[in-house]
Amino acid sequence: MNQQKHFSQSPPRNRNLPAKVSWEKGASRLLNLVIALINENQPRSADWVISHVDGYDSPTPASRRKQLQRDRNTLAQLGLCIEVHHGGNGGELYFLDHEAAFLPELDLTPKQADVLVAAARWTQSGEMSAAAESAYHKLVAAGIRRGLSSSVIASVPDLTDLDQKSIDAIFRALDNGLCITFDYYQSLVGFPTRRTLEPWAYGAVDGKLYVTGWDTQRNAQRTFRISRISDIEVLAQFITHPVPDLPSSELIRQGLNSSGTMVHAVLRFHESSGAEELRLLTDASGAIGPVDRDWLVKTAAAYAPDAVVVEPEDIVSDVVQLLRCATGESFNVAAFQTTKEEAERP
Repeated sequence: MNQQKHFSQSPPRNRNLPAKVSWEKGASRLLNLVIALINENQPRSADWVISHVDGYDSPTPASRRKQLQRDRNTLAQLGLCIEVHHGGNGGELYFLDHEAAFLPELDLTPKQADVLVAAARWTQSGEMSAAAESAYHKLVAAGIRRGLSSSVIASVPDLTDLDQKSIDAIFRALDNGLCITFDYYQSLVGFPTRRTLEPWAYGAVDGKLYVTGWDTQRNAQRTFRISRISDIEVLAQFITHPVPDLPSSELIRQGLNSSGTMVHAVLRFHESSGAEELRLLTDASGAIGPVDRDWLVKTAAAYAPDAVVVEPEDIVSDVVQLLRCATGESFNVAAFQTTKEEAERP
């Protein structure tokens, strides 16, 4: 009797529970203080700041002044120093030098830009993803509008949080022709499902790590991104579908293309700038691809309506559905959708 047996079985875990997001009142007050002073051409008194900047609402004048001093110290620690001048009546006046508050223009060589963008690509998942996205947008704002060369992409590893036991399990299964089982996170915020795979190859495509093979539950080849799986274990069961005689990279691309993971699309941009993340990957006609389907749907929705997917229809529908979920049923589909003929207009 053919019986599956795990060497060890640990319960599935959910590493993607949504975090509670909050905006502290003190952070708003700091931002208001910077905006108020940076738009003033002359120093302002503490009384002026307290009366014009929202957030200084302590019960007494003395406590409000202490709030202001604490905010000055906090901004100084962040590298933004508010200058103090002495007025004619002996009181302190506050001034934020516009030129000193901003960094000089960023001037990078092509190789330096490749290194920075590659580093941001490496941290597109995991704990550093938010910081990497913020840094990327700052680089774009500073004038870095360039993609990575294929040689740079190929050498940048995908970020994973697999432990050494899981990594060893992949190679042990490949070396001995054994099946593996693992938790698969189809959604970044969803709960995992347990999957079983006859592994054929492991490798990187466009800087992302994958394992591909025969999925015993789907009865077809499937390719899984390493950053979406966890708790990999080897089964005491040999694979039954022989490994195709192809290089690892071709096997992975074959799996991505056959499952519809990698797609081509046509985009339309409504302005001459903006949505740089998508512009970098499109040609003059607006064509993009092959790119990860889930990434394209989420990214196009995030940049709408500055960037609009024209085709294929199934991706357009998914973007619209995602926007409906985010904004409610009142979302104006007609204002968002566009036709291929409209996209081709000069």
